[in-house]
Amino acid sequence: MFYRKNHIIVGLTTFNTEFLRISVPGLARFGRRVFLVLHNDNPAVRIRRRDIRRLGFRGRVHIINATENVGPMRARLNILATIQKLRLGHEWMVFCDDDDILTNIDIPTVAEHNFAVLQNMIEIRGRLIDVLRAMNNPCALVPDDEDVILHRPHIGMAGTLVRTKLMCAVGELIAGAIDAFRRIDDSLDYRAPDDAALWQAVAAYARHQNPAAAPIYMDRVNYVGTNVDTAARKYGRLRFPAAHAAARLENALCRYATAWAAVIAKIDPGL
Repeated sequence: MFYRKNHIIVGLTTFNTEFLRISVPGLARFGRRVFLVLHNDNPAVRIRRRDIRRLGFRGRVHIINATENVGPMRARLNILATIQKLRLGHEWMVFCDDDDILTNIDIPTVAEHNFAVLQNMIEIRGRLIDVLRAMNNPCALVPDDEDVILHRPHIGMAGTLVRTKLMCAVGELIAGAIDAFRRIDDSLDYRAPDDAALWQAVAAYARHQNPAAAPIYMDRVNYVGTNVDTAARKYGRLRFPAAHAAARLENALCRYATAWAAVIAKIDPGL
């Protein structure tokens, strides 16, 4: 399969800004191929362009310093609104979390109906030595099914390349119905599965626009996820339900899907 050396947008969300020392040097490896849109969700800290330059990143960057904590979903929606405001013409984009490492941004040559590129993720489960190894050389990580886990494929928004135009259209629709999504978030006693819910929305909208739309799968690792920052510290909630996790997560995603279906039902099929 052929690859193109595309210039892409990376939407990076952060709250504990110290973790940018993990994600930003990884992005610096791509040089000027990346347009970085950074959303700082911590109103107590202000990030400046020089802070990003100190971490080695030399590409174009736009920084959003939030005046209040809006959470990961709203942070991503703000990134999408900024992409539209800046009128960025990049065909592809990808989201990244502040304590994760994006390792590959090459885009395969795909058909027009391929709206996303699913790939593999390596998850580091808390060992600092593995995080340091990944920061030095992500390719040096060896999955062991205990501390370093290979997810094949990784299904979620973080690390998934998506066509920018489609992603921004989904962002606009969710922003218009954010109260319905927030009510679901608030009803959960664990971290809202916003990453999976957003991917679910993107896939449903793509198929609404074109029944033949489908993601393409590349069997390669392009994302390293770390658990350096726990959900309890970051969001004040557990990462997963304490009991019956699989069933409760499935139920929550069904509720998000129902809310999203109500949004899509209002769309003129001719748009």
